[in-house]
Parts: sequence; C-alpha cells; structure tokens
Amino acid sequence: MDYTQLIDTLVRELSYRVGVPNIHDKEHQSIMSEILAEWGEFEAKEIIFEFLTEKDDEKIDPETEITYQNKKGETRKTTYKTAISSNQDSPQFKAADSLRNKKDNDDGTDKPSPGKIAGKKMFQHAPDINPNVGKSDSDKETKLDTSTLEVGSKRSTEKIIKINEELSNNLKFIEENYDKVRLKTGGGSNSPSVQDVKDLKEFTEKRMAQDTKRKEALEKGQEFNEEPYVHPSIIQRKVSDEEVDTAMDYFEEKLEASDFGKLLKKFSAGGAVPRHLTKVTKLKKGDEGYPGIDKSSPGYIRAKKILKLYLKNDCKSPVTGNPLPLSHMEPDHRLPFTTAESDIVESGKYEGLSLKAKKPADGNSLQEIMKKRKEELSEREQNIVKDLEPLQAKYDDPDTNMDLMAGPVNQFKSDLIDNDLLNSIRRKLAENPEEKKLQNEYKTLRKKLIREHHADKVSRGDNPPYNEYGIRNADSTETNAMMKAHNFYHPDAKTITELEGGDPSKGIPADPQYYDKVKAFWKEKGVELPENKEDIDFKQEPFNKTLTVYVQAGRSRGGAKRRSKGQDHEYLIEEFKKFNYFGSSLEDDKNQEEVIDEARKEMNKQLDTKRIEILKAQLSDPNIQGKKRENRQKELNKLVSIYGEV
Repeated sequence: MDYTQLIDTLVRELSYRVGVPNIHDKEHQSIMSEILAEWGEFEAKEIIFEFLTEKDDEKIDPETEITYQNKKGETRKTTYKTAISSNQDSPQFKAADSLRNKKDNDDGTDKPSPGKIAGKKMFQHAPDINPNVGKSDSDKETKLDTSTLEVGSKRSTEKIIKINEELSNNLKFIEENYDKVRLKTGGGSNSPSVQDVKDLKEFTEKRMAQDTKRKEALEKGQEFNEEPYVHPSIIQRKVSDEEVDTAMDYFEEKLEASDFGKLLKKFSAGGAVPRHLTKVTKLKKGDEGYPGIDKSSPGYIRAKKILKLYLKNDCKSPVTGNPLPLSHMEPDHRLPFTTAESDIVESGKYEGLSLKAKKPADGNSLQEIMKKRKEELSEREQNIVKDLEPLQAKYDDPDTNMDLMAGPVNQFKSDLIDNDLLNSIRRKLAENPEEKKLQNEYKTLRKKLIREHHADKVSRGDNPPYNEYGIRNADSTETNAMMKAHNFYHPDAKTITELEGGDPSKGIPADPQYYDKVKAFWKEKGVELPENKEDIDFKQEPFNKTLTVYVQAGRSRGGAKRRSKGQDHEYLIEEFKKFNYFGSSLEDDKNQEEVIDEARKEMNKQLDTKRIEILKAQLSDPNIQGKKRENRQKELNKLVSIYGEV
C-alpha cells in the first residue's frame, strides 16, 4: 500500500480537528487513531502507530541531561524526557529537539522505498516534525480552501460543542455556588442576575444536545435542518426577505432621517466587528434613489439580517424568553468571530503566520498586520487580509452564526468562554471568598478586560456604548473604561505625553507609536491629522474633545478628585450630546421601541393568521398522530389564545 497520500490526508484532517497538529502529543495520537478507525484503515493504523510508539528516542536515554538557557539568559538543566514533552516554543524543547535531530542525522539511514513508512520523513506535513511546512507564498494558490470551515460543518460543530461544554461546566459551577460567586461586581445593573445565569445554562445545554445530534447526522451523511433551540416561551416566525424590506421601508417612513440613521446603526454596528462589515454608505449624486442610503452597502444588508432575526424571535431573548429592548440587544456569535483569524493561521497557506505577536516580534502575526494602515501592507499582507475578510463575513452571518442576547448575559457568556484566567479566579473566590489577594486579582483582571472590551470596540471603528441606557447602568469600572477608550482617540497634550512616554506610577507602559495609531484611526475616517505632534492645534477636533476625568477638589483641600459615579454619568451624557456622538437617549430608545413594536405586531398578526390556517389544515389530516399532532395542537392553542379564532 502507498501510505504517502494516506499520511498526507491524515495530518490534514488532524489539523482541521485540533489546529496545529503534533504527532508526538498523546491526545493528538488518540484523535489520529479515531480518524483511521473511521476510515476503516486498520492495517495502516497498526503500522503507523508502530512507528509512532517505537522508541525513536530509544537512542537517547530519557534521563539524558539537557542544558539550555531560559528567557532570562540563565543556564538551566533538565532531563531529555521532560524537555521533549515541553511546549514547542520553549528553550528546553528546542535543545532536546536539536539533540534528537543530531542523532537522526548521525544514523545516515537510506532513503525509504516509495510508499513505505519511513519515520519522520513521511510526516513532513506536521509542523512539529517540519517547522518549515508549507510552500512558498509564490507557489500557493491565491484562493483559500474553506470547504471544511463552513458554519454547520462537522469541524465547526465540534468546535461549538467544545466551547459549549466548557461554558456549561462553568455555568453549572456558578449555579451551585451563586451565593459565593460575585455575579454583580459593581453598583450598575450591567451584570446578569442569578436567574439569567440559570437560563443561560439551560440554553447552553439544549444547544449542546442539538450540536451533538448534528454531528452524528453529519457523520452518517444525513441532513440536519432542526432550528437552533430558543426559549420555549418564544413563538418563532418565518419572516421573509420581502417582509423585512417592508419593515425597513416602514421605519424609514415613520422616523426622521436622523432617527432612522440611529436605528440603522443600532442594527448594523453591534458585535465589535470590523468596519468592512458594518459600513452604511449614502448614495452619490446621479445614483438611482439619490438622496438616500445605499441599500447594497454591507452595513445595510447586515442591519436587515439582524432585524430579520430579531423579528423571527418576536423581539425576545432566545436565552430567557423575555422582551429584548434594542438598548439591551447585542449580537452574539455562536462560533466566536475570531475563529476567522485562527482559520487563516491553521490553513497553513501563509508560512509562519501566527495569531499573536511573537517575542521578539517578527511582523508575521495577524495582531501586527491588523494594526497597519492599508498603504503600509505588503503584497503578502494584503493577500492575508483579502482571505480573512470573507471568512469574517461568514462567521458574522446572522442567518447561520448569530443570536441576539441581552448585553449583560452576552458579556458574561463571552467572559466565561474567552477568559480562562478570570474563570479560575472566580472559582477560587467561591472556594475562599475571604482571601484578599484573590479579590484583588479579580478586580484587577476585570478592570483590564472591561478596558480592553471598550478599547477594542473603538479600534475596530465601533463607538463605545454612547447611549443613555448603557451609560446609566455602567458601574464605576466600566464608566472609567468608557472615558479612557474615548480619550485614547481624542487626546489632549497631557494624554499624548503620558501614553507615549509611559507612567510607571499608573501602570502605563511607554508606547512611542501612540500618536501614529491616533493618526491611522482618524485617517480611516477621512480626517488627516498633523504629521508632527508639534503642529497640533489642541483647540481643534479631535483634540478639543478630551473628557475630563478629574475635577478640582475645592478650595479647602485643593488638588483634584473623581466625581461620583452618578455625576460621571451625567457628565458623559452631556458631553456626548454636545459632541453629537450620543447614540440615543432613553426617549430615543422608547420612540424606536414603539415604532418597532408597531411594525412587529402588524407583521406577527399577518404571519400568525397564516400559521393558524396551516395548522388547522394539518390537524384535519388523520395521518398526523402522536407527538406531531400534539405539538401542532399546542402551537394552535397558543396562537388562538392570542388572536382568537380566525
């Protein structure tokens, strides 16, 4: 048998399931065994695992002393067995690997016969065997193969199951220890209630069960078209594209142009995604329909899809079944939006590309590339961005990969999934809530995460939550983060000096490129700032819109002090209104909700009337029995209780 092609396919399948494959990793070997068993390659499995489990390292005594230098440059010693099991980026692994490779070269073994298992040479597709895996960029196809990356595929389903398992375990722990775990960490109500957490736990478990069924169906080559689970109190409706168009026209007719713009922004700009997905453009002179909004722009299309999902669930939270006001609503990606970035890295198309900057940085990471301005991108980096953007659009599709949740529940869920460190501290707090050190760790990390949350939204081109509801319900930590995120891109002279030079007493690291980042941010918005800081006129925008964090303490004591949280909220609302940055007031929210509610009720009535007729026709069929009849009767009774007999 020719094993070359089989091994190539095996390593690629392993990479789809685990990311970067490591054939020495016991867990990865277990998955390889499962794959070969699924394929019925039992003979090949036996031969391959003979190679993997043979003492390739027999030539090296496991207790052989390995000498290496740690990151501080200090000489350290360990055993070969310990070093070769360490992280591949660690100096001890590299030292052990160097010894292993030297042994292989010293052996001078002959080239293998075609199609035979011949040690590492047969596994040159695996990065842990060949660090230079992959062709040069010039030899690669320009189109990225995303056939295994589709939302709803076996691979993506496995990822969702893994994420939900971790989430479910955390929610179960918190539910059992809710009296000890600090769900509310401040005076605001931007944190979920205990009931919200219980509802999220049930929602997650139901979705997990569905995803497991989907995976089983895909493995059998069967279709799985079941609608994603939502709270049982929600009557889901089939909303057509034409009905969404009618709703959008209704809003545009009912609202003033500025108010319609605010509503459109609420639907198009949520979820902290890049501007190429949320941009709403206006028609140019000469365009059909001018003046007005370009309905083919990505932001308008995204807004329509999110509105469709909102109306489909009767404007309610799929988690709790409670009404979901626009001011609370946030898009939640079922598979994390950042999966697009890991897909690019794991595809192997771009050799050496990593998610985060290495130490020392080499410029070959998405983190570094995404910070650059368009004109600064090399040809290779332009190709990376070109491949990344359609993947981002796929993972941001409201039809296949999105739920609309209340802000506090969504942020809490993201917190549990994305921040293992915060999770472990939360667990420790439940076990030992009196430990002051842990409380300090929790507070420090929470501040960092909230600060990053708001800073990230601004850097992606989003606005911080400049609406009255979001501000009034923020606790002190979040209020402070909003102000700092705003000031980062609206600096006064003091802010520029502080952020460029750093301030160790405040824990602010030096960032010599800070002003370049500000210039790049505003250039994307069509605003050219002075090239040199010396030429800045701090009376002009955006430099004259820095928020004042500290105020005079008064004559008796002098110095400066912070306002109270309530005073900060009033100040923010007043300033954002003045700057015309304010998304919406409570009155705006109320007006928007009324218009949407009006349209929703009318649409629901039309849809539900049709549904009642369909259900009656179905129930008149004597062949529909058992659970099918019971479910249809239950749905009919519910609709008749709302509208009466039609």
